Amino acid sequence: MTEGRDRMRLRLLPDYGAQEQEVQLKKRATEVVPALASLRLNTTVTPAQPADMKSTPLSALPPPEAAADDADDAPDLSGQDAAADAGSSVAPEDDFELVDDPNEPEGDDSFEDKNRKVMRRLEHGDSVQNVYNISRIIGLDACEGILIIGKEALYIMDNVFQCADGEIVNVWQAPPEERDPFSQIVTATKPGERDKKPAPKSSEQESRSWRWHDVLSISKRRFLFRDVSIEIFFRDGRSYLLTAIDPSKRDEIHGRMVSKAPHITGASSLPNPEDAWRLEAIKVFEESPQTFGSKFGSIFNSSPWNPLMRRWQKGEISNFHYLMLVNTMAGRTFNDLTQYPVFPWVLADYTSAELDLSNPATFRDLSKPMGAQTPNRQADFMMRYESLAEIGQTPFHYGTHYSSAMAVSSYLIRLPPFVHSYLLLQGGHFDHPDRSFYSIEGAWKSASRDNGTDVRELIPEFFYLPEFLTNANGYDFGRRQDGSKVDNVMLPPWAKGDPKIFIARHREALESPHVTKHLHQWIDLVFGHKQRGEAAVESLNVFHHLSYHGAIDLDNITDPQERAIVTGIIHNFGQTPHQVFSKPHPQREQASGHVKRLDTSISALTKLPYPLLESHERVASLIYSPKLDRLLCASPFRLNLPPSYDKFLEWGYADNSVRFFFSDNRKVGTACYRFPNP
Repeated sequence: MTEGRDRMRLRLLPDYGAQEQEVQLKKRATEVVPALASLRLNTTVTPAQPADMKSTPLSALPPPEAAADDADDAPDLSGQDAAADAGSSVAPEDDFELVDDPNEPEGDDSFEDKNRKVMRRLEHGDSVQNVYNISRIIGLDACEGILIIGKEALYIMDNVFQCADGEIVNVWQAPPEERDPFSQIVTATKPGERDKKPAPKSSEQESRSWRWHDVLSISKRRFLFRDVSIEIFFRDGRSYLLTAIDPSKRDEIHGRMVSKAPHITGASSLPNPEDAWRLEAIKVFEESPQTFGSKFGSIFNSSPWNPLMRRWQKGEISNFHYLMLVNTMAGRTFNDLTQYPVFPWVLADYTSAELDLSNPATFRDLSKPMGAQTPNRQADFMMRYESLAEIGQTPFHYGTHYSSAMAVSSYLIRLPPFVHSYLLLQGGHFDHPDRSFYSIEGAWKSASRDNGTDVRELIPEFFYLPEFLTNANGYDFGRRQDGSKVDNVMLPPWAKGDPKIFIARHREALESPHVTKHLHQWIDLVFGHKQRGEAAVESLNVFHHLSYHGAIDLDNITDPQERAIVTGIIHNFGQTPHQVFSKPHPQREQASGHVKRLDTSISALTKLPYPLLESHERVASLIYSPKLDRLLCASPFRLNLPPSYDKFLEWGYADNSVRFFFSDNRKVGTACYRFPNP
């Protein structure tokens, strides 16, 4: 849903850099394993002597026209792609890198300051309207930079900072009191290293730009439970999660951007109507304009996303699609490992040779959290809650969370860049092989029965991405105590050793009648009314209080050390999603007849000896007319008129007319309207 083509490329490309690295495996005290060289994650710092830079405030720069004239004598960098990092394991984006002009003589007098470099990144004829300091969230990391709102385009530039006086400097040379303290906590920046240039890869000053009509969606988000984030989606498939220093600055940025891209407010306003379905999938409905009807409906718990709920109830959208929509409503995003989309374990049978989806015993109990799947676990976690309440502490059932950065990165450990996030969490080491994600059956037993600290749910990749189950990059995860090597994920027998079969059958289980019948109960636990309050206590569904929004206000913590500790807990422990539904979620309506879905019954399709419909034009929509028993197609700028569909409407003519035609002979109807030029 929120996947972009570039992000998928980052996952699936082989990590050639891993062949030059050796990872120190964690060992038990009784094990004797030859010492291996420790992993180095691009920590080499290129020696550099920063020169005194003469900078010109952005407000003092000449107008864009004059700046363009001044740049005639300098090489035009606007069309150059960023040079690929020779040691990088993934292909770079089609972005740019800020570099010095090699044709200019060296010396402080000829040094082109950062302000001019920033101005030269603008598209020809564009002008700067606003500049904001932001941080770009990348998995577990944060990259500080600036966001430029131009007249014609949007720009994001990494590792530069605009000081209070308007001067643009390297981010590591910015005054520490002006920088975002939470970004520094996330990146573990030490105050004493402020003036030290970081590693080359982390200091690359890349820039990206998009025309405003290429912006698909701008949504307010949270980061570390603070209302400081904005997620931007573009037509090219990319998306970015940006954070501001405080909520008021975030709201200011959001308002400026929405005013430049008014088409994002509704699917009917998009420049390309074909993007309407994508906007529906990523739109945060809390930002939709409040009408009188929606306000009146809210009195009766009628939410703006009820139309989507109704579509799922009627079987118009799949369980997978609906779960992605609910995750988006709850603020979950692929850009932040601490707020990654959550999906349920749906099966309990990982030992049979064949998967029987007609047997209820095949499935997990979706009415209970992972910590309550067996009576023994229920008793243990209930005792923990009561014991904490007796000693006056804030009680909870689970000290770990069903969704955390560690859980996500451990599932995706065989793919870059997630392997690097895992190593960052583990201090540069792979965990002990017996604790790694080596088996589907082992992960299920750990999370549902055997391990009292494991209550993990799943992630969307379990239902569509077979590549995460194979160790294509050849990482050395070590050997378990029984001597077996941890390599590809061990699949259940019914998968026949093929990750693609596992994904297909797992997806089929997600869309099965049994899961469809009970999925609303799991939604109540994770996104609904059983997430908090007495209903959560009764359902054994209470987690550590710091995993909930509103438990603590990080901005009110004045002690830097305490703030860093609490921020680290929230960032690493796990974050409970935003509560989307305040009342019980309705069940899927029972269909009068079983309707096969295309995504799970592809093998049942048959090829007809003749075409049902032929069209020599680009098809924008398909409509089936029961009265005519015909499949009708419509090209762009055409609308078939119900209920009989014997006429259609066309527009887009050079004379600005709107014309009616009869469907059979394309004869012009009785009326033809023409609108004057604006």
